[in-house]
Amino acid sequence: MAAVGTSTARTNSSALPSVIDTPRSFRAFTTVTAPESMLSFALVSGDRNPIHVSETAAHLAGLPNVIVHGMWTSALAELIAAAGYSDDTTTTAPNRVVEYTATMLAPIMPGARIDFLVERAGVDNRPGCGEVREITATVDGNLVLKATAVMAAPVTFYAFPGQGIQSQGMGMEARKNSKAAKEVWDRADRHTRAKLGFSVLEIVKNNPTEVVVKGEKFHHPKGVLFLTQFTQVAMATLGVAQVAEMREAGALNQRAFFAGHSVGEYNALAAYAGVLSLESVVEIVYRRGLTMHRLVDRDAEGNSNYGLAALRPNKMGLTADNVFDFVANISKESGEFLEIVNYNLAGLQYAVAGTRAGLKALREAAEEMAPGQRAFIMIPGIDVPFHSSVLRDGVADFRAHLDSLLPDTVDLDVLVGRYIPNLVARPFELTREFVESMEEVVSSPLLDEILADFDAAAKNEQKLARTILIELLAWQFASPVRWIETQDLALTTLGVDRFVEVGVGSAPTIANMMGQTLTLPQYADVDIEVLNVERERGVVFATDEVVREVATDADEADDAAPAESAPAAPEPASVTSAASAPTEDGAFTAAPATGGPRPEDIPFTPQMPQRCWSQCGRRSAPIRWPPRIPSKPWWRACPRAVTSCSWIWAWNSAWVLLTVPPTRN
Repeated sequence: MAAVGTSTARTNSSALPSVIDTPRSFRAFTTVTAPESMLSFALVSGDRNPIHVSETAAHLAGLPNVIVHGMWTSALAELIAAAGYSDDTTTTAPNRVVEYTATMLAPIMPGARIDFLVERAGVDNRPGCGEVREITATVDGNLVLKATAVMAAPVTFYAFPGQGIQSQGMGMEARKNSKAAKEVWDRADRHTRAKLGFSVLEIVKNNPTEVVVKGEKFHHPKGVLFLTQFTQVAMATLGVAQVAEMREAGALNQRAFFAGHSVGEYNALAAYAGVLSLESVVEIVYRRGLTMHRLVDRDAEGNSNYGLAALRPNKMGLTADNVFDFVANISKESGEFLEIVNYNLAGLQYAVAGTRAGLKALREAAEEMAPGQRAFIMIPGIDVPFHSSVLRDGVADFRAHLDSLLPDTVDLDVLVGRYIPNLVARPFELTREFVESMEEVVSSPLLDEILADFDAAAKNEQKLARTILIELLAWQFASPVRWIETQDLALTTLGVDRFVEVGVGSAPTIANMMGQTLTLPQYADVDIEVLNVERERGVVFATDEVVREVATDADEADDAAPAESAPAAPEPASVTSAASAPTEDGAFTAAPATGGPRPEDIPFTPQMPQRCWSQCGRRSAPIRWPPRIPSKPWWRACPRAVTSCSWIWAWNSAWVLLTVPPTRN
């Protein structure tokens, strides 16, 4: 809508409580020349106010000449706010406006050059809403329009990383600066002290090489933060704290897709979906880590026979289609256990768990096929075959633990269609097809029972959802991470605009994997923004400040110098009549009215057009053509008429002045 007045409008003509102010950041700039005639726009738009097409009508309204439709200027400002833009300063992707308002502050003459500047001024935290852009239009440096556009939130995917990114002190800077993050860390610390027997804050801050928990001693030469059970508790707390900080700042997209890589899946369900409480997820991942640790046989010194390695098949001339068979053949030939447990980058990166002898055989085969190419990289410090079939004996025990901690009801709105589980790499659904996709990869009596009479099971959605969720999480730690398919889903089917890793900026593994995936030929045409919540904090939290570079006078003089010999462009013909010539101070004097003496002006406010429309009895009068000559001027017939109400003046003398026929009623 376009309001008339001197006060600048914000969305809905008032400051929305959902809008959070941010530092201004440049988005776009362009210059547009207004049409020399508004006749075509009047015909197309239906706005046939004579002050836009008749010089005489404009003079009667106290204007120097016809003026550009405010609707035209407002619509152009909206288009510019939503259009894509790129220069040396910034690149702005096209977007959709979900809410828009504009205020005309001064008339614009036909043929005028209008400068439009678009800046981010805030963020709107309502679901589906994104950044708030302010558009200013100026003519010769004078402000003529100010508008506000609430943009659609980008289609967002939040990805939570797994183990391996941990570092001493992670999350502590945010804990100092964010009340919400501090509350999460303090809650987690109270719970780990009271229920689990250790301090998560002590481990993250100081990373001791040894801790004693309920009489059991745990040791790691690099610090216990690198022991699975403590790593996973710290990662869960970090994820919940980072999302709490985003929510506190109004920077969290409330209608996003989400997933987690390995243990990150539990963190996603707690931090973003709220399906698990902070206390529950801390206990679940601690138990998960202990279960993994204790399922593996160890020697007297605590060493296991397992390890984990990264395999890069492209270095060996292999592809995504034959890497699985390659690993299986090495396992068969060596007689040792080997399994691909993380499908990270199609054809480029896979994690393989296996016995030490099996991994040795794999390394020798890789070196033979690609000498010196580092096609095989041993991952130090890992002695548990994560996500492999070796751990399936622990599923039943872990299922019982999940059952004791998951709530009886879950928020289906945040899960259905938006949560992407590791086990099946497809959006969560309460459908037979979804349960069947789980059955394709695991053998579960509970899923068999559901499928035996799915219609009956579907009648209780909460029970069905809870059972499916428990099975997804119980089997997850003993099944491969299908991250290649998850990324493909985000880049194709889901149409994601923004991919955000909720993890540490010092090791943005998930963001880096997505960056490498985008280099694959099949994604050459995909346009997506890849961010890490710490590395690109300014973008995620909308605190970045992009400043438009404006040429200095010296630059402009240099640019203008070569053009001095060129013929000057012809000046447009003057459209100012003698009767409305500007005074010395630049103000215009009103042209004398021909239909009678001009009435005295009365104060005018932006609310008057609305009041006039809602209260004037003539609003429902039929428009006739040709119009009848009124017995007296309309402004005298209307007790609320004001001289600034241009449509009253125009219709007062319509029988003489009107050049564009109105629509017949």
